[in-house]
Amino acid sequence: MPAALYEFGSFRVDGGERVLLRNGKPVALPPKVAETLVLLLSRAGHIVEKDEILRSVWPDTFVEEASLTQNISLLRKALGETHEEHRYIETIPKRGYRFVAPVRVITSDTESPRPRAAVALRPLALGAIALVLAVAVLFLYFRPGAKPALPPPSPRSIAVLPLVPIGASSSDEYLGLGIADALITKLANVQQITVRPTSSVRKYYGAKRDALAAGRELGVESVLEGSIQRAAGRVRVTLQLLRVADARPLWTGSFDETFTDILSVQDSIADQVTKTLALSLTARERSRLKKHDTDDIEAYEAYLKGRFHWNKRTEEGFKRGVEHFSRAIELDPLYALAYAGLADCYNLFNNYDLAPATETGPKAKAAALKALEIDPELAEAHTSLALVREVYDFDQIAADESYRRAIELNPNYSTAHHWYGLFLVQMGRSDDAIRHLQRAHELDPLSNIIGVGVAWAHYFARQNDRSIEISRKNIDAVPDFWPAHLVLGWSYEQRRKFPEARGEFTKAIDLSGRNTLPLASLGHLHAISGNERDALRVLEEIEARSRQRYVSAYFPAAIYAGLGRKAEALDWLERASRERAYWLISIHVNPWFDGLRHEQRFQQLERSLGFQAYAERFH
Repeated sequence: MPAALYEFGSFRVDGGERVLLRNGKPVALPPKVAETLVLLLSRAGHIVEKDEILRSVWPDTFVEEASLTQNISLLRKALGETHEEHRYIETIPKRGYRFVAPVRVITSDTESPRPRAAVALRPLALGAIALVLAVAVLFLYFRPGAKPALPPPSPRSIAVLPLVPIGASSSDEYLGLGIADALITKLANVQQITVRPTSSVRKYYGAKRDALAAGRELGVESVLEGSIQRAAGRVRVTLQLLRVADARPLWTGSFDETFTDILSVQDSIADQVTKTLALSLTARERSRLKKHDTDDIEAYEAYLKGRFHWNKRTEEGFKRGVEHFSRAIELDPLYALAYAGLADCYNLFNNYDLAPATETGPKAKAAALKALEIDPELAEAHTSLALVREVYDFDQIAADESYRRAIELNPNYSTAHHWYGLFLVQMGRSDDAIRHLQRAHELDPLSNIIGVGVAWAHYFARQNDRSIEISRKNIDAVPDFWPAHLVLGWSYEQRRKFPEARGEFTKAIDLSGRNTLPLASLGHLHAISGNERDALRVLEEIEARSRQRYVSAYFPAAIYAGLGRKAEALDWLERASRERAYWLISIHVNPWFDGLRHEQRFQQLERSLGFQAYAERFH
């Protein structure tokens, strides 16, 4: 592309350095976004076809059109464009884009040497560019009303992308994500690095992706990517570790082994990554990296399939997960990670309102305890056991101990910080809760549900304006994620902005396929705003649904509480207690039930849930 200087409005672009300045100050742009801008400037006033942009910006790489759309969106944000006004970049439907603002092209013949600000940003000045870009990106990310920009790279951070399957049959679809998940689990035991969790990288599974773009989106220093091919009892794994800042390959490796040697291959990969990153490992870390949870390759394969299906977060996925984890345990009764996976499945049946904890809680507890009997230092099992103790045992002191032990064993385990944060806010420790949720967000910056959890914590802490601010940013980032609309609706309701709350609840209901939680939220809103008839209609729909499948008793309780029908609300809450409904734990801080707090039955219920014992211990 041309290496000229371009000026338009208050902006200057160095086409050779790929640097964007605004009023002489640098504006952070990911490399592919900067290349897109330079191409459009070089053709200012003319249409640049989408295919041409894709060929020029991603040469020799197949990427989907969505990558280009995202580049344009980030570019418009950096230039200060709004959805209503495109002063610089015009979209030509079904064709491409055109840079429409007047552009002044400057060559070496028309200008004196470049300003020092531009010279200081040469690629060799890595320390300076890292500092400047970090400050600029943080400004873009946190300025009021801004849609979150790409996260700045964390120091010593890595993303392991799902391996791309080559010629794989449908029965091997789990391999690419499953092996990445296994490597993530291994590397997460090294405290000197931050490893993005599987929940962050699974979006890249099966996609035609740009590994460096993924690394920038995930905010990491390096990315491990590659392919896997399985045939005739052998497996070939080809990998490269790339530095995201300059696309430099730090390590490449190829393994061609029998499938029965896949565990040794993973050991070699983890060892090479830690050596390449020049990490000094403790004895415990070296031991955890070399540790095999099983030596039975068939059990290991069943475990990979279990994690693949569990990660789908669907009812069918959890059922398939139970099948595969159980098969792994059948093949190797001492497979601790398989027991932890089984506990995770049973826990989330209740969390996702698919089955009562009276049915799944004992199974989750037994699996988690068995995992810890085999491996007392397994952070995942401590986290699973903590949730059982919180929701099923109502032993909040023991739950707190299990969460803290999990984080002590693996400070980089985002799920432990996430679930502990949710637990703490329900125990009334909002400041500690927000701290852990923010740490979970740092570890897993693209997790939609963790982002919503931060807003959720502020809502239960009665910080509704802050919750609204965070929720709006979450929705700007992912408009179709219904939990974000739900939490925004809750905060609007508490601010007595009933029309706005109704709109958000309606969106959440539509986007979720009429999930019971947003439906009950709308029913509660109807109730407290004086619309008893519509509140009762929602209640009828929920009760009719409960005759077809499991529905938590917590939801009718919320609507009856909004209607002021205390006796009926308490009846349903006590029923929710008997079935160990997941959402019941929130009654201690949920404003929906403020009208019941002086009732003797409600206070007795809170004591039975372990809140009083916890408060005496920790407050």
